[in-house]
Amino acid sequence: MSPFQFPDVPYTIEKIMESIRVQIVEGAAETEPESAHPPNELTPTAPRPLVDTGDPLSQLAAQVDLLRQRQGLDPGYRVRSHRLVLGPLINLVKRVIHWGSRPYTDAIRRRQEAFNDVAVQALREVMIELERARRQIADTRAELHADLRRENAALRQDLQSLQTLIHLVQEEAGRKLFQELEDLGGRLTQLIHDSIQQATRYQEWLVEEKQHYLEGMIADVARKAAEEAEQIRRNHAARLDELARSARALIARHDLGPFFSRVPEDKRLATMATTRGTWEDISGRQAFYVDLLERAPGQVLDVGCGRGELLAQLLHRGVECWGAEIDPLLVRLCRERGLHVVQCDALAALRGAPPQSLGAVFAAQVVEHLFPGELLCFLRLARTRLARGGLLVLETLNPAALAVLAKSYYRDIDHKQPLHPEYMKLLAELAGFEPVELHYLAPFHETERLPDLPPAESLGLSGAARQSLQERFDQLNRILYGMQDYYIVAHQGEPAPVDSRDDDGGAANT
Repeated sequence: MSPFQFPDVPYTIEKIMESIRVQIVEGAAETEPESAHPPNELTPTAPRPLVDTGDPLSQLAAQVDLLRQRQGLDPGYRVRSHRLVLGPLINLVKRVIHWGSRPYTDAIRRRQEAFNDVAVQALREVMIELERARRQIADTRAELHADLRRENAALRQDLQSLQTLIHLVQEEAGRKLFQELEDLGGRLTQLIHDSIQQATRYQEWLVEEKQHYLEGMIADVARKAAEEAEQIRRNHAARLDELARSARALIARHDLGPFFSRVPEDKRLATMATTRGTWEDISGRQAFYVDLLERAPGQVLDVGCGRGELLAQLLHRGVECWGAEIDPLLVRLCRERGLHVVQCDALAALRGAPPQSLGAVFAAQVVEHLFPGELLCFLRLARTRLARGGLLVLETLNPAALAVLAKSYYRDIDHKQPLHPEYMKLLAELAGFEPVELHYLAPFHETERLPDLPPAESLGLSGAARQSLQERFDQLNRILYGMQDYYIVAHQGEPAPVDSRDDDGGAANT
């Protein structure tokens, strides 16, 4: 192998450099430097050495410099022989041959060295161009990296601007939806307010008409009573007193009997089952009252007992009880079931009971059928008829839930007035009962109430906005669809003295 012949291996810069390094070291070990020969026209000038920076290209450049330094040396030639006798002669012959052929070999060697110088210089120029190309590539790569960073920053800024725009669009859409819902709630509130006002005006008109009718009836009765009293006063004083009591009882009563007495019994019972409920329905609703009333300190009076659902349960428990009902059909049905029921109105039932003789007075869905004066009289009479520790239990519709007015209150023309639960409790307290408990009954079915709002994501709202709107819907649900009924439990303390003005109404009709 020649001094600079590369082995048959894959052509890579690293392996070329390693091969050159090994062969140069081996060549330096086999040869010795000779005296410098005179330069000729092919000898190149010494180039500026390259600096080895550690990368493959710099290492190759360093090896080229080493070749450049080595190619100008003239290897020496020593003549030696190991033969003791013929060695000197052989050495002499070799020196003569070497001296005689040297002019020819020196010319060949100088031309080879000149060629080598040119080749090394060309290779060095190639290395310099490669170094310059590498630096240009590095500069171009740095510029590309800088451009990429700038483009990346611009893209991030555009993305941030796009996200901000999307957020603003979502907020604007949410505000518009929230505003539309608020407007809808306002219109709904106004509609409810208008409906309430219309219902109130209708109720006021109805009360006014009834008052005009009663005033006319009172005037007629008073006029007739005065005329008859004037004629029979001298001879019938006792009869006059009885007539006055009857007239006051007639005025206090709003009798619908003449109309309903002409309706067939089966239709009346079917209507009652539809509007009020079946026997089983009412028995189930009033079952919890039995536990309360069986502890009463005396007999229980069920005012407006209807078909006798509560009386039957009390009687089954062994509680002494009786009822009062103004409808003769219902009185007959109760008596057929073995219940003790008196045909009379609420005031007459209380007036017919001795003072402090009752342990409890119960009235379910009755007080809304009384005029204000009748209601107050009913409370005062109950105070005088209840024994110490007795109970007054009153159940009625709850007008604080506005849907009750449309669903239940206006379905009965005999309803005189709705009674707010807090005001009913206050009236019982003013009548002298203490303490007075207020309880609510019969919630609306879930399908009758306003449904909950869908999730915030489907509305395009934040969680807080959706919660705020849901709270308004819940408040509207409470106003429209609260409890349908309520009842008060008024406790009797010290019995009240009998007032002759309340007691002057006649006895009950049995």
